[in-house]
Amino acid sequence: MRLLAFSISLLVLTASLFLAACGPTAPRFTTARSGGEEQQEDTQLGRGDIFDVRVYNEADLSAQYRVENDGTIDFPLIGQISVAGLDPTAVAALIRDRLLEGHYLVSPHVSVRVQEYNSRRVSVIGAVRTPGSYPLQSGMGVVEAVSLA
Repeated sequence: MRLLAFSISLLVLTASLFLAACGPTAPRFTTARSGGEEQQEDTQLGRGDIFDVRVYNEADLSAQYRVENDGTIDFPLIGQISVAGLDPTAVAALIRDRLLEGHYLVSPHVSVRVQEYNSRRVSVIGAVRTPGSYPLQSGMGVVEAVSLA
């Protein structure tokens, strides 16, 4: 019984260390407006990450995207853009600027919200059913990571 308690404590400690190293766990909604106002975000996108782009009053331009292996996405009207290494605010600003440059929209309001950080993973090891590496999800803490495994 004492060994089981020690194993669980070790597992929780290991998982918490991995999660702490992964940075922020709760993606935030970030916005860029044509007036130049921007919120700052400290989370960069990487290969395999999934995020939503919403363009206000433009349902055809609003969709979910996955960052390709080359770090790009294909966005309607503006084509392939490189988003790897950018935070969500920078992605929203890039899309907004390209929509303005191409004269597609007069005053686009673009929002980006990260759904899943596949480029950021957490490893769960120890006395769990399925040890392994799992994508860091919105709001994921130690308990959620252990429950996945």
